[in-house]
Amino acid sequence: MQAYSASQGGPSVPKPRLTTIPLPPYAEALNKYTARLLAMNAKAQPPSFSDYVKSGGTEQFPLVDPGLTPTQAANLGLVTPQGKPQKWVSPQATSMTPEQRLYLGQRQLAGGTPAGAGTIERAAQIQNILNNLAKRSNLREGQINRGTRLIGKEKSILGLS
Repeated sequence: MQAYSASQGGPSVPKPRLTTIPLPPYAEALNKYTARLLAMNAKAQPPSFSDYVKSGGTEQFPLVDPGLTPTQAANLGLVTPQGKPQKWVSPQATSMTPEQRLYLGQRQLAGGTPAGAGTIERAAQIQNILNNLAKRSNLREGQINRGTRLIGKEKSILGLS
């Protein structure tokens, strides 16, 4: 009898707490885009099969694209968080361009990859230093020499020299 009452969740068993886990930003952005897409095209009528056959396969479903908000585009990864275009890589590519490799290094640095973790991150660090030097108006000779050395290092890391 004791085993039966214990299996029925006696007084010592706490009640489960239900919590709602928030959606990740990309899922929320996609949900909102889909909701707008469906709302804008609620009355759109797809062509019938016979109309499609009569048109020779050219008949299309008249969908209106609602577009993405800037926040949704960033959350989906279509643009960077700063609103700049992503450096896309073709699926057929066997290697990345130097610009894409630098972009990857910048993203890894921003994501918290420890300094010196890899050559791509080092190239991104060098690029950051060079950008900061380029913003200054009065450079000393030592800073100019450092910039020249860093340009050479960056080219060798990216395989440009």
